[in-house]
Amino acid sequence: MSDTHLDSPRPAAAKVSLRGLRVILVGPAAPPIGGMTVQAALLEQSLLRERARVQRVPSNPVVNVLVRNLPLVGGALRLMTFRRRFRAAISEGADVCHVHSASWTYFWRITAFALREAHEAGLHTVLRWDGGEAASFFATAPHRIREAMAPADEIVVPSGFLAEIFQKQLGLDVRVIANLVEDPGVVRPNAPRGGPLRLFCARHCEPGYGIEVVLEAAARAAAEGTDLTLTIAGDGALRPQLEKQGKRVLGDRVTFLGRVPRERVLDQLASTDVVVNGSAVDNFPVALAEALMAGVPVVSTAAGGIPWIIQDGRTGLLTPVGDSSALAGSIRRLAADRALVTDLGRRGRHAAAQWTWDAVRPQWADAYGRSAGA
Repeated sequence: MSDTHLDSPRPAAAKVSLRGLRVILVGPAAPPIGGMTVQAALLEQSLLRERARVQRVPSNPVVNVLVRNLPLVGGALRLMTFRRRFRAAISEGADVCHVHSASWTYFWRITAFALREAHEAGLHTVLRWDGGEAASFFATAPHRIREAMAPADEIVVPSGFLAEIFQKQLGLDVRVIANLVEDPGVVRPNAPRGGPLRLFCARHCEPGYGIEVVLEAAARAAAEGTDLTLTIAGDGALRPQLEKQGKRVLGDRVTFLGRVPRERVLDQLASTDVVVNGSAVDNFPVALAEALMAGVPVVSTAAGGIPWIIQDGRTGLLTPVGDSSALAGSIRRLAADRALVTDLGRRGRHAAAQWTWDAVRPQWADAYGRSAGA
């Protein structure tokens, strides 16, 4: 892990010019909403503000309603549509091809194709790796995967966690550029609050996100005398059974909001004391970074790249993956020390400045082949 203190002073961002740069941007578009979707959208918006010319080529194009829900036919048509549109974008002219990538089927069908085609067309090609399952994917065919990545002029990852995996398993040195985090526009009051400790979790109700661990930890803390409430925003295949678990172990202390718009999530952050997370696999969860930016401390498992976002004891509290007892202990600690809640939140908000566009803009300009100060 990097020993850089997240809340240490940083030099002012260098002036860069991206005006007129022609960028083909490959990545999924909403719906559904996911981390890679959000990052592609934020990058597109940021580049457009810089007066770059962006051709967005969704890796999940909308296809005919009659076939979109047929797995084989719909999937084949989406892939054909993506490849046709990607080749059309190249023919229109570009300087840079930026490809957001994840593991498994997406890599072979989307990433490998786009890297190869862009390289053959003479474009400066940038691979942005987003997935948290890199280690298990790379183990399947490391030599073949490395060969498929060879056309990339730059490989960019959002955390030291992924950089270590690329080096260890593929022997590749990569560039680390943090994920973009949109300022939520809300800030937790900078003073201790009394009453129940208000916990909030905004993750999908799917395997790996650890909502069941959060419920168990909150229930343990409540059973040991902590006055708390828990609100969960998110949907997914596991939601029905998680709601049953929540009702059984927490009763009316827990509220499931389901899938809600961003505005509702921001309202929750403004009235939350602590964001809690129990994921087992993670890379750079923007939900946690947004919480820090809003001045809300995070209690979380130390899954994947999370320790590169949250410094234990400085901007949040980290516990071992799957350990609901330890997570409950951190919840109890913050319930008993509201001044610590405020202190962690203040330091977290300061640290979050590194995830703004102003902070990462010079790094992206360099990755795109534009020198700082141009």
